[in-house]
Amino acid sequence: MGPTFGKGPPAWKVTCTVVALLTAGATILSVIHKQQAVPVRLGNASACVLKLRALEMDMTLGSRDVAQVAKEYQELTVNHLEFVT
Repeated sequence: MGPTFGKGPPAWKVTCTVVALLTAGATILSVIHKQQAVPVRLGNASACVLKLRALEMDMTLGSRDVAQVAKEYQELTVNHLEFVT
């Protein structure tokens, strides 16, 4: 269809430059977005570890029914699948 801005070879340079800048901008925004998700994932992983430790203590101390602890473990693995597997 031709260049978006003008006609001839100079127009192609402008069009390609604009596309390259937009692509670079999209890449930078994607990286920033992923970096902001790290603290959230770290918080979720920490919560999962704490819950697992609490279940381990319950099993060690024998303060709760094994079936109830097993059920809570199953719920934990379903809710935090990305950290348990």
